[in-house]
Amino acid sequence: MKTRSVVKFAASVAMISTALLAGGCWEPGSNLPYGQTPRYVEGRAEVYSAPQIFLVGPNAVDLRENTLFEPPMVTRDPGDLLRVTVPVRVTGDKRLHVQYRATFVDRNGQPLPGMTGWARQTLTPGARDLISFNSTSAQANGFHVEIRYAE
Repeated sequence: MKTRSVVKFAASVAMISTALLAGGCWEPGSNLPYGQTPRYVEGRAEVYSAPQIFLVGPNAVDLRENTLFEPPMVTRDPGDLLRVTVPVRVTGDKRLHVQYRATFVDRNGQPLPGMTGWARQTLTPGARDLISFNSTSAQANGFHVEIRYAE
């Protein structure tokens, strides 16, 4: 009876040791044994695209807490200029006076010359307001807009 228990115990220890040793021989995320270099490692994809709307200035956090932005609507006019409309809603109960300026980028993501100047807009509580701006070049393929409380 004791012999059977000792044999079972020894077999269990041997199986666990083998599993632990075999498990330790592999690198996480690889099908190659430890120490061998894979031919390539796949890069991690960016889950989120680069932001297009930047809230800036000393009160940017407050501005963020008092606004909600919908995805920008981007179209081309007959002159092939980029027209951007950013829907925004004030979530608080006060009118917000903001300024915004846009930078347009080419197909490679490089800024085009001629950032727009600061434009002013008043946002009404509860209403869906639209912030709109145009590119000055047909080369514009994307944009970034900075929004801040009006100075």
